[in-house]
Amino acid sequence: MSFFGTAASTTTASTTQDKDIEIPEPPPDSISSLAFSPQADYLAVGSWDNNVRLYEVGANGQSQGKAMYSHQGPVLSVCWNKDGTKVLSGGADNAGRMFDIQTGQSQQVAQHDAPIKVVKWIETPQGGILATGSWDKTLKYWDLRSPSPVSSVQLPERCYTLDVAYPLMVVGTAERHIQVYNLTNPTTVYKTMVSPLKWQTRVVSCFPSANGFAVGSVEGRVAIQYVDDKDSGSNFSFKCHRRDQSATSKDQSLVYAVNDIAFHPVHGTFSTCGSDGTINYWDKDARTRLKTFEPAPGPVTATCFNRTGSIFAYAVSYDWSKGHSGMTPGHPNKLMLHACKDDEVKRKPPKRESFAPRRKLMMFNFGADRLPELDSSFALTTNDHHQQKPPSGVEGDVEVPNPPSDSVSCLAFSPQAELLAAGSWDNKVRIYEVSPTGQAQGKAMYEHQAPVLGLCWNKTGDHVYSAGADNAARSFDLATGQSSQVAQHDAPIKDVKWTETPYLNTGMLVTASWDKTVKYWDLRSAAPLASVNLNERCYSMDVAFPLMVVATATQGEGAIQMFDLNKPGEVFSAMKSPLSLQTRVVTCFPGGNGFGVGSIEGRVAMHYIEDKDAQKNFSFRCHRKSDKPNPTSKDMNLVYAVNDINIHPVYGTFSTCGSDGTINYWDGDSRTRLKSLDPASGPISATCFNRSGSIQAYAISYDWHKGHVGMTPGLANKLMLHRCKEDEVKRKTR
Repeated sequence: MSFFGTAASTTTASTTQDKDIEIPEPPPDSISSLAFSPQADYLAVGSWDNNVRLYEVGANGQSQGKAMYSHQGPVLSVCWNKDGTKVLSGGADNAGRMFDIQTGQSQQVAQHDAPIKVVKWIETPQGGILATGSWDKTLKYWDLRSPSPVSSVQLPERCYTLDVAYPLMVVGTAERHIQVYNLTNPTTVYKTMVSPLKWQTRVVSCFPSANGFAVGSVEGRVAIQYVDDKDSGSNFSFKCHRRDQSATSKDQSLVYAVNDIAFHPVHGTFSTCGSDGTINYWDKDARTRLKTFEPAPGPVTATCFNRTGSIFAYAVSYDWSKGHSGMTPGHPNKLMLHACKDDEVKRKPPKRESFAPRRKLMMFNFGADRLPELDSSFALTTNDHHQQKPPSGVEGDVEVPNPPSDSVSCLAFSPQAELLAAGSWDNKVRIYEVSPTGQAQGKAMYEHQAPVLGLCWNKTGDHVYSAGADNAARSFDLATGQSSQVAQHDAPIKDVKWTETPYLNTGMLVTASWDKTVKYWDLRSAAPLASVNLNERCYSMDVAFPLMVVATATQGEGAIQMFDLNKPGEVFSAMKSPLSLQTRVVTCFPGGNGFGVGSIEGRVAMHYIEDKDAQKNFSFRCHRKSDKPNPTSKDMNLVYAVNDINIHPVYGTFSTCGSDGTINYWDGDSRTRLKSLDPASGPISATCFNRSGSIQAYAISYDWHKGHVGMTPGLANKLMLHRCKEDEVKRKTR
């Protein structure tokens, strides 16, 4: 769990309703799902930044963030259990998770073979169960006391939407299939039908009375459908979320996706929201529109009423209805609260504006439910605050504008230009251009389907390669702005390195994974050149041809494995780690004659390959503090993880950074600390020197060394540039 935000806000929305209230600290990426607690005014919000956030909403509309937990991919759906003590969520990481409000802990409670599109809590006479609908074409029911599903039901296609009003459950899938279930017999389909709408289903929502449901589609149309055949005379559909291109050409309308349908818990009226940025309230019995909101500055992606129907929450963010082409600069990302008035949501006699009759439509199929693949540019202008001093207190360091929205895992400067690549837990790789004065601006961005764990450049600096928790390595071509998958493993790829070899004139990509393998890739081929088994999961890898060193999860024999890349298919040498606790990072010496190892115990070891150099091996403590006044070196009892080790490209000195928020520069030959930068406001998660060693980039962000409990309020997320002085990085005489 992670708390965020401490102050309530009464910010007034300036783009929609004058009296609507904007919730502070919204997610930094598109909002996929909203759900109010059935017991209190707590709002759960799922988003594409992999997180679920919980907000407390006060009686006057003020709100504040209360908790947050994470998936390993975008969150696609959230819901609550009946007593409001648990939040359930499903994501693109194929997992369902449960967050306990009382303990502040989250755990995985469901698993599919593809992203979980929807989660819903079902309260039955026998007790509560969780239903999950997935793109693996299955529906599963879970008793949360067991790690295995109670049962699994095969769907005709990928689940796009699902809703429950016990005993009714309705599932909408790809290819317009709709399946109706009576939950007294949950594994048997009660009724199968084709959607009454002609194009792709976007949302289904059950009537509170459980005798029917509403369907919304990408064509800007909603259908009201009753379950029993005897009520079929009450079925109808109507157009909404459309705009005429001109006042005189009403047959040439602009059609927008219907993103969500929410029923009022008291009056049974309902809302629709769409890609056009509008929200409408409707009375289905009177076939009347009750209210239309002024358009928001972007699509409205999700909505929900609180338990009393007095508050209506809605999200203004990009809804992927037009794929990546629709993700244009300046898209808003807002959470809004609307105080509902009786005349907006109470049923009316059928005397007001009626639904429009049916009419034949032109085809619009936006492919809205696909995960994104590429966003080739972002933040193309430098922010005015680029020279703002960081909270680290290091005078003259420059803050890079538009940093990643989640923890930064890896940094790498181009070997040919002042281009900085940054990989992060928001699934993205960003590329920044750094000017000679230290100013920086975003140049390009591309995506994985899960957090990015490692990256590197090729020798000519025209391609970036990245490794991710989606089990894939990707290549980004700076000239074309295109990315493509170039490698695959059976588990997350922890690291990726480029190496130039004499026997492969195009260079070779090396990937090391948690599936306990290292693979070598000639990128002209889809298959690896070779695969070598490791004794455990890869935790870190580095290359300085012909040396490659891989550190694995074990602490025993073979924890460190060395390869001669002239014979890459076999282990050259294996050894225990020279440190006693878990390895965090390995870095090869530029000459390929040794390596440095950093661990979670706040210790670094420098180790040479040849036995004749064994007397040069040593280890030392760093990134430690004391809780005692006027401490000596023996009093350093607070121990922090060493997160990265960088060798200076000119002088051969090196830097270490750690969870304590410090960066130290060292001379290994004289075994001397050259400089210690002032502590930053959070852990230093990654560092790198540019090609000349004149600039060091570093990331201040959470490094996950304490798991979810360490994600505390106010953690910084910054990219910084430090201009290196000679007396900081040049070797000292003994």
